[in-house]
Amino acid sequence: MKASVIICTYTLKRLKETIAAIDSVRRQSYSNFEIIVVVDNNYELLKTLNEKYGGQLRVILNKSRRGLSTSRNIGLEVAYGDIIVFLDDDAVASNNQWLNKLVQHYKDPNVMAVGGRAVPGNEIKSYFPQELYWIIGCTYKGQPQKVSEVRNLIGCNMSFRKEVFKKVGLFDASMGRVGNVQLTGEETQLCIRLKNKIPWARILYDPNAIVLHYIPNSRLSFSYITQRSFGTGYSVALISKLLGKERMGEEYSFLKLMLFDFIPKRILNVFKVTNLKNNLFQLSYLNISLFMVGWGFILGKCARLNKEQERYKYG
Repeated sequence: MKASVIICTYTLKRLKETIAAIDSVRRQSYSNFEIIVVVDNNYELLKTLNEKYGGQLRVILNKSRRGLSTSRNIGLEVAYGDIIVFLDDDAVASNNQWLNKLVQHYKDPNVMAVGGRAVPGNEIKSYFPQELYWIIGCTYKGQPQKVSEVRNLIGCNMSFRKEVFKKVGLFDASMGRVGNVQLTGEETQLCIRLKNKIPWARILYDPNAIVLHYIPNSRLSFSYITQRSFGTGYSVALISKLLGKERMGEEYSFLKLMLFDFIPKRILNVFKVTNLKNNLFQLSYLNISLFMVGWGFILGKCARLNKEQERYKYG
């Protein structure tokens, strides 16, 4: 099977990380693949990448609607592969077996999507709780420790059979930024639509297919955590309205873990003198994130779907 690895990028500020992402794919042991880099409305970045790689890979321009979903969709339209793989521009394959570990699962004809683990590629402050790693685009505490079927995949390290997009449609571009609200559920929405259309489809998570995701300090800030948590709650509300609240079981299960496991344990540990400061910070972050997710969910439930979102109703 031929694999098309799509890397979407948008800024020269990430040029170093983007080159690292591209080069980590070029080192893969799996031989039958192509690399497609989609540049989002940035002609200077397009020129820079074309000059560096000189036709060794395809670099194309998204000159229409800005956003990750639109760029992914443009990459899909030109991809030749049977398997479409998405890698973020600030993530790198941890070794040369990453692509092989994803593709091998497609020997099972019922497997329609496969994703892997994302771990921080740089040191994360000790006060940032692992339960909230989903905020920084990494695998978080509570996810499977072995190959398992899951509802949805993490965006920086995921793959699909190309036929999936012919059957269920492309990424919903309206799930990007709307006003001051950052919606983040494109991948979740797509995976739910996949299960709605093809109930027997298997979506697998393989923790052995690892990417290292670079996390800037700005993503560990209080303001980013509140904004991302609010946007996630808002997104969950919209997706539940679009595709049915019964499809949001993973969010409800994680909420139960937060309320009845993670937070109680943090409370019990908070007065351990050796880590008092970290424990207080981690407990505060968990509670603030939980509150903002809830607030975002309430407002999302009150919001009306726009015409673009209505197209995806019930998958």
